[in-house]
Amino acid sequence: MEIKKHLLNFSFLIILIVSFVFLLDFSFNQKFLAQFPTFEIYPLGGDFYPKVDNVSVSPSTQEVGGTILVTARILDESGILFALLQVKSNSGDNMGSQKIMKDDGVFPDAVLNNGVYTIAFNTTGYANGQYFVDITARDRIGNTKTYPNIGNFSLGEPVTENCQTSQDAELCISTSLNIPTFSNPSSEQCETSQSATLCIKSSIYLPQ
Repeated sequence: MEIKKHLLNFSFLIILIVSFVFLLDFSFNQKFLAQFPTFEIYPLGGDFYPKVDNVSVSPSTQEVGGTILVTARILDESGILFALLQVKSNSGDNMGSQKIMKDDGVFPDAVLNNGVYTIAFNTTGYANGQYFVDITARDRIGNTKTYPNIGNFSLGEPVTENCQTSQDAELCISTSLNIPTFSNPSSEQCETSQSATLCIKSSIYLPQ
């Protein structure tokens, strides 16, 4: 009887020791694992780079020194870390450094965290001509992609409007091109800029 009592006490002691060791080991593992970052696993294959679309550049034609507003929808499953805009001349030269596009809800951005990134910049120091924009986006797991020439705009002379009225109609032309006057009724006159040709055929004389 005495032996059974000692065996029972001994068994109880062993259980306590094992439980204590288990708790110590569990606590150690929790602290040890907490030192390491967690990782998300993405399957191989497919295009996991940030997507850039719905790009808007406005106005499409502006005076030198005016402001250009660029917006773009930029999406990625892991989230966007940053988005950058690079302006290039028609010959491919970079116009200054890259500019940060933001989705923070602060002007000129319209809505916070809606996936539409915005930048407004001044064109002082630029020359007349056509320009292109590249957008580079990086997601939160390091995937980076550049979309070249995804938008464009032109800088030129101020937009002017010429109007002339006949007996039954009024013709108004609003353009930044230098529109020639008509020397004869029903004749056609054309003017070409760097990016477009405008031809007008009318029986109305345009003013000088």
